[in-house]
Amino acid sequence: MESIKALDNRGIFKEEYGSLAGMSTKKGDPVVIKLLEEVSALIISKEYEHSYPHCWRHKTPLIFMSTPQWFISMKKSGLIEGAMNAVSQVTWEPEWGSQRILSMLEDRPDWCISRQRNWGVPIPLIIHSETGDIHPKQNILFNEIADVIEQEGIEGWDNLDLGTLIDDADQYIKVRDTLDVWFDSGVTHMCVLDKLYGADIKICPKNENFLEYYEKVIEDLKSKGTNVYFIPGGGSNPVGALGYVECLNEIIQENKKYNFSQILHATGSAGTQAGLLAGRKYFNCDIPVIGICVRHKKDIQVDKVYLEAKKTCEKLRCDILNKSDVIVHDEFIGSGYGEPTEEMKEATKLLARKEAILLDPVYSGKAFAGLIGLIKNKKFTKDDNILFIHTGGAVSLSAYEWAF
Repeated sequence: MESIKALDNRGIFKEEYGSLAGMSTKKGDPVVIKLLEEVSALIISKEYEHSYPHCWRHKTPLIFMSTPQWFISMKKSGLIEGAMNAVSQVTWEPEWGSQRILSMLEDRPDWCISRQRNWGVPIPLIIHSETGDIHPKQNILFNEIADVIEQEGIEGWDNLDLGTLIDDADQYIKVRDTLDVWFDSGVTHMCVLDKLYGADIKICPKNENFLEYYEKVIEDLKSKGTNVYFIPGGGSNPVGALGYVECLNEIIQENKKYNFSQILHATGSAGTQAGLLAGRKYFNCDIPVIGICVRHKKDIQVDKVYLEAKKTCEKLRCDILNKSDVIVHDEFIGSGYGEPTEEMKEATKLLARKEAILLDPVYSGKAFAGLIGLIKNKKFTKDDNILFIHTGGAVSLSAYEWAF
């Protein structure tokens, strides 16, 4: 069935629609009603109040239109099968995440990757002005367009004169659509890491121990003469911890104004707390550093933090801290790492609504819940001036929408 498109992309009736030509849909409403009356096709006409879609940015009424879009087939080239196979290769924490993603993939329709927005990454296609067919040299033109964008930025596509690329420019137009941001962000790693940097991404099989797997990969690379530098999870090694040594230095400078009584943060892979504690020793600072555990119980976490802090002190060539300097609380973990708690949800909502600051459900959300819990348990006095370190990660809120 052929669709009838009476409006242009601005929501204005086209010239071929007679007395409606040039009108917006709002102005055209009474004209349409009159035309229906003239041919006895109008059954009833009356006004009534109802909900109506509006642009969330501009608050203006929207018109639903059937418009051409760009899609990626999920069945061709085995995309669905490949995605589902990748899910099975991942160790999921919590385990139910696997089934949730699989159920989303099973009925996945073709992916609409185009958006009609002024801002975004352009879809650099050149199509025939009448038929909409892609230019026969498009695959070659991609490289030339990429060169323009590399030199001029995204605006290079808007400013590009097709006559500089093709001889039949009078018959073709540029696509003005932009990419879906989820597609854009999802392929960045492939374009940047795989293609530009030559990264070879390896996925640890589900039935293998991750630590043993990466050690095996490292040894294999070394045997081939590769100079390997390993970055652990969370960047938690003496080099990574130096970032929080410098963070402690900045805190000391600010402390002249604020007189902090304690520093509190989330502690997981141990790098943050190790860096703060090593900095505390290096700069001879006496502000207590308190970690709220998000993964391990107290004994395990204390050992992890102390070991990393000790290594960091050795790198700084300063005195080694005492193990008693490592202070952690494990009563706010809940049922496990990444598992939401009621306290975390309430703390995250509280800060969002009171201060418009977004926490993440895995780390800072539980840490802030820990801060509130310690206050309620009278671990601090009203005279304490506590510095809470927000370690980022708010982007993960989108994956936990169901929890709130």
